[in-house]
Amino acid sequence: MVSVPYDLLLMLQRRGAISFDKTDKQAVYVRQLGDVRIQASRQDIIHQYILNSLQPSDRKCLQNLSSPSYRTRCGSRFLTLGGMKRRKRCRTNPGVDGQSLVDDFYTSSTSCLLDRTSDWSFDVFQLNHSSNGRPLLHVVLKLFQQHNLMDHFNLDIVKLMKFANLVEEGYHQNPYHNVIHAADVTQAMHCYITQEKIARHLSPLETMIALVAAITHDLDHPGVNQAFLIATSNHLASLYKNNSVLENHHWRSAVGVLLESGLFDHLPMAVRNNIIKQMKSLILATDMTRQQEFYTRLKTHVLSGDLDMSRSEHRHFILQIALKCADISNPCRSWATCKMWSNRVCDEFFQQGDYERKLSLPVTNLCDRFTNKVSSIQTGFIDFVVEPLFKEFSKFMPCAVLTEQLNNMYTNRRNWETILKEEQLLTNNVALTKQLDINSNIEDTAATWACLSDSDSDVYVSCDDSEVDEAPCDITDIHCDIALVAERMDWVDNSASDRRPSLPALPTLLNRQEAYNGRRESFPLIHDNRRTALPQPEPYRALSFDRLVETLTCIDWHLPREKKSSLNLDNLRAEPRLSTLSPNIQTSLITNYLASEELLSK
Repeated sequence: MVSVPYDLLLMLQRRGAISFDKTDKQAVYVRQLGDVRIQASRQDIIHQYILNSLQPSDRKCLQNLSSPSYRTRCGSRFLTLGGMKRRKRCRTNPGVDGQSLVDDFYTSSTSCLLDRTSDWSFDVFQLNHSSNGRPLLHVVLKLFQQHNLMDHFNLDIVKLMKFANLVEEGYHQNPYHNVIHAADVTQAMHCYITQEKIARHLSPLETMIALVAAITHDLDHPGVNQAFLIATSNHLASLYKNNSVLENHHWRSAVGVLLESGLFDHLPMAVRNNIIKQMKSLILATDMTRQQEFYTRLKTHVLSGDLDMSRSEHRHFILQIALKCADISNPCRSWATCKMWSNRVCDEFFQQGDYERKLSLPVTNLCDRFTNKVSSIQTGFIDFVVEPLFKEFSKFMPCAVLTEQLNNMYTNRRNWETILKEEQLLTNNVALTKQLDINSNIEDTAATWACLSDSDSDVYVSCDDSEVDEAPCDITDIHCDIALVAERMDWVDNSASDRRPSLPALPTLLNRQEAYNGRRESFPLIHDNRRTALPQPEPYRALSFDRLVETLTCIDWHLPREKKSSLNLDNLRAEPRLSTLSPNIQTSLITNYLASEELLSK
C-alpha cells in the first residue's frame, strides 16, 4: 500500500471570471470568485505522486511502457500456425521508494539467482518460478548490463525492455521450445563467451550479436519439426523451399522484432546490416540436419590446429559451435535439470506424433509414444549428437565449464542407461508373465477336455483319419445323428427335449459342472441357466459308421437303465437321412433293410 501525505489528497483549483466595462474598452476588471476546494480522484493522485517520486529516466520508461501505442505493437503475432496462443505478459508495479525501475524487477531470490549466471549450476527453472514466468527478460537485462553493452552502444533501456517483451510474446507455450529454453540457451552462451580463450578476442559487437542470436534462436517455434511442416504443406515450407524452414523463420522473426522495437535504430546502417548478417549465420547453424557438417569441420580444425581467433571468420565459426553446444546442452546439466528437460522434449516429440496420427500421416520414429521411451531417446541423443561435439569443443577450449559439462554428461548417460535396463527388464517380465498365463490357460483347457473325454469316453469316439477322408459327409447331418443317438441313450439332459426341431441338439453333459470346478478363476464359469441368443454346439469328433457300430456293440446293454428304449436299427436311423452318415457298403445294406421293414409293416 502506498502512503501518500494527506495534504496531497486535496488539490486546489481556482475558479474566476474576467469582466470589463463596455464604455471603457481599455479597462479590464478581474473578479476573484474565491477558493473552491475540489477533491480529485484518489487513484489519479497516487499515480501522480508515484511519478513525481521516480527519477526522470524511470518516469520516461514507465510512461512509454504504459502507452496505448506500445501495447498495440506488443500484440503483434507472427501467425506461424493458426490457433496457437501466446504467453501473457506479467504486470510488474514500479517501486515508489526512489530506487531504479530495473532494480525493482529483482526480488531477493531473483537477484541471488541472477548473480550465478556465470556458473554452470545455474537453474533456469528456479528463475522462472521466482520471476513469475519471465526468466528471459531478467536474463537479457542482466547480461546486457554485465557485458556493458548499454553504455558501449548507447542503448535505450526502454527499447531493450520492449525488445525483450516482444521476444517473450513470440515464444509459444510449447513443452520444450519456449521462453525457458531461450533463457537457458542464452545463459549457456554467456558461459562460453566469457571463457578466456574466446573473451579476449571478441569485440563488443560480436558479444552482443552472440547474445541476441541466443535469445531469438527459436523465436516463434511451432512445436513441430521441419518434416511435419513439409508433410502438411505449411506455408513456411513453401516460403523457404523446404530448406532449413524453422531456422530461416527464426532469424526473420528476430529481425522483425529488432525493427519493431527500434533497438538498433540509432546505429549506422552498415553496422545494422552486419548484425543481421551474422545473426542469420548463427541461427541457421542450429539446424540439426547440419550437425555432421559442423562436427566434421570442427574436428578437422582441431586436428590441424589452424584455428586463429584473431581472424573474424574463425571467431564467427567458434560462435556457431558455441551456440550449437548451448542449444543441446541439456544433457550436460545436473541430473535433476537434465531429467526435466528430457521429459519436456519427449513430450513435444510425442505431441507431434499424436498430431501425425490424427492427420493419418506416418508417425515419425522418435515421435511415437507407444514405441519409444525417454531413456532410449536420451541415450541415443547423447551417444550420437552431444558427446562427439562436446569432446571436440573441449579439445579446442579446455576449461572448467566444459569439464563440468562432460562429467555431468557421463553421469546422466549412466543414469539413463540404468533406467533403460530397468525398463527393459520390466518389459521382459511382463511379456514372460503374459506368455506363462497363455501357456497355463492352454494347459488348463487341455486338462479340462481330457477330463471330459475320460469321464465320457463312450460319447467321444476316436476315428481313423483314413476313414474320414474316404467318407466325406455333411457336418450338420453328422451332428444331428450323433445328438439323436446320445439323446436316446440318455447322455443328454432332458431339459433340452423342448428344443425346436429345426435347431441341432446341444449335447450337454450331466457332469459338466464338476469338470468346470477345477478351472482357474480367470476362466468364467458356464451356467446352464444362462440365456443365449443361439446355442453353440459342443466340440465333437467325426465318426465313421464302422466305429460307431463297434462302439455300440461293446456297451453292456443288459445293465438296468431308467427310461431306456430298446436298441435297434430303427433307433439308429439318421434324421433326416442316413446316407449322409457314411457312403460305404454297410450304409446301403442297412437302408435296404429298413425299407423292407417298412413294406412289411404296411
